[in-house]
Amino acid sequence: MANLTSSPTPRSGSLRSGSLRSGSLRSGKGPSDAADAADTLSAPSGEHREALEGDWLEMGQLQIGYLRAVGLQPEDTLLDIGCGPLRAGVHFVDFLDAGNYFGLEANLDYLTAGLEIELPLTRGANKLPGTNVRLTDSFDATPFGTEFDMVLAHGLFPSLTLNEIRLCLFEAARVTTAGSRFFATFFEAPDSTLPADVLSHGPHNTTSVSAPFHYRIADLENAARGLGWKVDPVGEWGHPLGERLVCFRRLPTLLRSPRHPDASGARRMTKLWRR
Repeated sequence: MANLTSSPTPRSGSLRSGSLRSGSLRSGKGPSDAADAADTLSAPSGEHREALEGDWLEMGQLQIGYLRAVGLQPEDTLLDIGCGPLRAGVHFVDFLDAGNYFGLEANLDYLTAGLEIELPLTRGANKLPGTNVRLTDSFDATPFGTEFDMVLAHGLFPSLTLNEIRLCLFEAARVTTAGSRFFATFFEAPDSTLPADVLSHGPHNTTSVSAPFHYRIADLENAARGLGWKVDPVGEWGHPLGERLVCFRRLPTLLRSPRHPDASGARRMTKLWRR
């Protein structure tokens, strides 16, 4: 198992029973071909899969399929913010060159499940160094010491306030360079949406005051203002739960360091609603 790189006070989060079980996983080496890979990765494996919405295999394949379609290459470096139990992470680790996948996660149970249960099932199990995953409740990826070609936040923005999204964009800007892209999913609200409006997105009702949140494109543009990002809405991309996609394109803008880089209390992630 890969070891975790922890922040001082990680939030453990919770699963339905508060503990992990292996379910009916097969033991031994990873799958030998694509068919075996799909069969293995879709096998039932306990509470961490049950706790996440959507089909496990479909949601993971959707994420890597889209990023590959827009240019992700094996030699690229990828930061997965809110990587959870590696639902998409196992696909990225297998596709990318060894050591090129990095993840941030605040939920100890989810991350443990990803590293102990999901990762060993893949052909790329030995391609993820322990130092490439941080158990942390902040968005700070600077300890990795890496500049990223792409950043992904799937299912994260619906659990964040607008100020937290702005902080996430700020931290991502610190570890990217001109030309890098940050893809994030969110529940989109029409331009005419008022602060008290409640919107329906499939099985979910979203608001601007409590999670799951919805946001207008104008809200995301305001969050990104002055941080070195150009907002490029993607919109519909085949997400089964109705989350839209937005791309933040990194501009050649230099950011000053934060005044209080040790004030970790100002960079807390909210308890994630769903990944």
